[in-house]
Amino acid sequence: MVSTLVRWYVSALVVVMTTLCLLLTASCGSEVTSGEDYGDLMSSPSGLALSAHEHKHGWGKTDCTSCHVLSNIHISTSEQGYDMEAVRAEVESEGLSSCSTCHGDNGSDGPTCASCHDGGVEDD
Repeated sequence: MVSTLVRWYVSALVVVMTTLCLLLTASCGSEVTSGEDYGDLMSSPSGLALSAHEHKHGWGKTDCTSCHVLSNIHISTSEQGYDMEAVRAEVESEGLSSCSTCHGDNGSDGPTCASCHDGGVEDD
C-alpha cells in the first residue's frame, strides 16, 4: 500500500515539475519589450532634465548603462510630440554622450564615460 502511494506521489510530482519547466521555458527569449516606462517626464517640475528627487538611485552616476539598457529606453511614444525614432537613432549613434543633451548632467561634476570612450563604448 505504501509503495503504491509513493509511486503515485512521485508520478504526480514528475508531472507537476515537467509542467512547470515547460511553462517557464516557454516564457523565455521573448523579443517583445515595452521598454522602460517612467511616465510623462515633461509633467515633472524639471521636465526631461533629471533631478535628485526623481532619479534617486542613479543621481550622480556618469554611466547611464549601469542601470539602463540603451536598446530598452525611448520605446514608448511621446505625448509632447518628440520623434522617438529620431531619439533612438541618436542614442544608437552617439551612445552615452547623447544622454545629457536631454536629461542634463544627472548631478555629476566629473567626466562621463563618453568623455573618453566614443559613444560610451570601450574600444577593443
